[in-house]
Amino acid sequence: MLKNSVARIAVVLAACICAAVAVAQITVTHAPVKTETPAVGQAAQPTATAKIADPAQASEALMAAFNRGSAGDVAALFLPDAELTDDAGNVHKGRKEIETLLAAFFRNFPGAHLRQKIKSSRSVAPSMTIQDGEQTIVTKDGKEKTENEMTAVLIRLEGGWTYATLQQRPKDEEPSPHDHLAPLSWLLGDWVDEDPDVNLTFSCQWSEDKNFLLVNYESRIRGKTGIKTRQRIGWDPLAEQIHAWIFDSDGGYGESRWTQVDNSWIVKSTAVMPDGQTGSATIVLEPAGHDRFMLKGLDRVLGNGKLPDFQAPIVRKPPQPAQ
Repeated sequence: MLKNSVARIAVVLAACICAAVAVAQITVTHAPVKTETPAVGQAAQPTATAKIADPAQASEALMAAFNRGSAGDVAALFLPDAELTDDAGNVHKGRKEIETLLAAFFRNFPGAHLRQKIKSSRSVAPSMTIQDGEQTIVTKDGKEKTENEMTAVLIRLEGGWTYATLQQRPKDEEPSPHDHLAPLSWLLGDWVDEDPDVNLTFSCQWSEDKNFLLVNYESRIRGKTGIKTRQRIGWDPLAEQIHAWIFDSDGGYGESRWTQVDNSWIVKSTAVMPDGQTGSATIVLEPAGHDRFMLKGLDRVLGNGKLPDFQAPIVRKPPQPAQ
């Protein structure tokens, strides 16, 4: 929000995945959307509790709740486990933390006004949209002003569209490694393969410095324990591309380059096996909402031989029942 203030509105989502010897990346098409603060005298903005039928309305609801000075209404626009990151890189997780943060901000800056303009909106899946835009926050007396760029990930649930993450950056600031990885945030969490013969489970989380995505996964094939793999995904400033490094428990290792193509993540992967053989593959991840995606393995080569293609549905693990 404001320089040296308690916080600024921003939510960050980032994520990653690792699957066998390859991984993937999404590219989405930008569709310009004109969404700005209505002029004085226009129809009232929707309240935070109203059902948001279109992603563009989420921006209007956020501005309306903020400009009412209602921390609770702003927090209600977010998923229960959403993340909000201020422009200093501080991450605030969950509605309760978001509400506490904003309540402190409104006490320090009563009457502060938010204007948010959405510059582009892109659909990653029927129930997931990513918005990029600008935010301007001005104190009531007009003496202090902050301008930032923002990126938001919105998810459509039964009650309408809601914020999963919202990221804020000072205007004209070079994107950080974390910013470059933010589009992969939908992969954060715990996942499992639905294939009855191959049980693949993996989890994805941020590194402590928030500049890498860390993936741990292990597999069981027909009941037998397979290899465990550790993966670190980061931003390569020389190639200007997402780059991942993979290390297997059997001594094998590999790396991959991520590229966005339409609504799918594409990853070109190479690997070295413990016996010295080399391999390569193309992995495609096709998201189908917030909790499911299809994993495909194509053009797989090991040594001088070609391996068959595969595809496997991957779903998010349900939460553990309360003790």
